[in-house]
Amino acid sequence: MGMIEIRDYNHISLLFVDKEFQGEGIARELFTEALKICKLKDKSIVKIYVHASPFSIPVYQKLGFQKTGDMQEQFGIKYLPMERVVD
Repeated sequence: MGMIEIRDYNHISLLFVDKEFQGEGIARELFTEALKICKLKDKSIVKIYVHASPFSIPVYQKLGFQKTGDMQEQFGIKYLPMERVVD
């Protein structure tokens, strides 16, 4: 169905949901549960970051992320730096 990977308790490396299950709130559920674990492991976390692919920007916006810079490209991969304050 889906998976999330968070590096250093504050940077989303991967967030994927199988195409047939997209739009069912799975990404939000994965993110919410992963964030709970991150806050338990590192109580000093105040923000979580992601380099959002162009396709994923609307998903991250729905999760409360804001852009922190302009679209960038590294090694041929385009991304938008985004962050979200941890509540």
